[in-house]
Amino acid sequence: MEDFRRRGRIREVDLLRGTALCMMMVFHAFFDLYFFGGWDIHLERGLWHYFNLSIPALFLLVVGISATIKGERVRDAEGRIGFKPFLERSLIILGAAMMITAVTRALYPDYTIYFGILHLIGISVLLVPLLLERDQRTILVTGMTILSIGMILSQLRWDFFHLMWLGFHPEDLTTFDYFPIFPWFGVVLVGVWAGKTVFPGGRRSVAAGYSIDHPLTRFVETLGKNSLVVYIIHQPIIMTVLYLAGLIDPGLW
Repeated sequence: MEDFRRRGRIREVDLLRGTALCMMMVFHAFFDLYFFGGWDIHLERGLWHYFNLSIPALFLLVVGISATIKGERVRDAEGRIGFKPFLERSLIILGAAMMITAVTRALYPDYTIYFGILHLIGISVLLVPLLLERDQRTILVTGMTILSIGMILSQLRWDFFHLMWLGFHPEDLTTFDYFPIFPWFGVVLVGVWAGKTVFPGGRRSVAAGYSIDHPLTRFVETLGKNSLVVYIIHQPIIMTVLYLAGLIDPGLW
């Protein structure tokens, strides 16, 4: 089996992932100013609303693209996609997700993250290999169907909790982060379709790839290469900086 890492990373994928991280950090800084600093910022509407929606959308598109590339690069001699690398990555991500659930449960029980974006990514990494052998049209139609069903479900409320991870939004759910399978796994599948289109066989479909070499783009790429670590540590760092600058009140923590 060919090692995914030996083929080298595709820089534009790291750049996209790093860009999503930068957008997320900007949004979370303003969210902290609102939630912990009492700033009058309307994050739930207008441009902020659409900016916030674009962040997970970009993240999950990149998850699908990356999983597609990886799937092609871990095929065995008989052309079968190896499941073990996906399982290992999923367990790492789900472990981090469970840690976030525990921390938010301890510190902010009214806003506990039960099924946030890391939970979704961890499950998605397990599900994507099961669909990689499907043709592009099937994957795209499946993704769009999941998105459509999820949009309908998001308008409804239910009096049970055990299927919230699937997209059945409980009436009394309050949480910092909620990304159920429906509709958000549909975005991952659109990313899989894009990955198969732009990177067939795990390679670029054009001879010349992304080649910009600038300190800023290299920094963003580095963030993208270490996305899980950045995701875990960024909020404590942002909150500490804002506290030291006197912009948020620790009494609200």
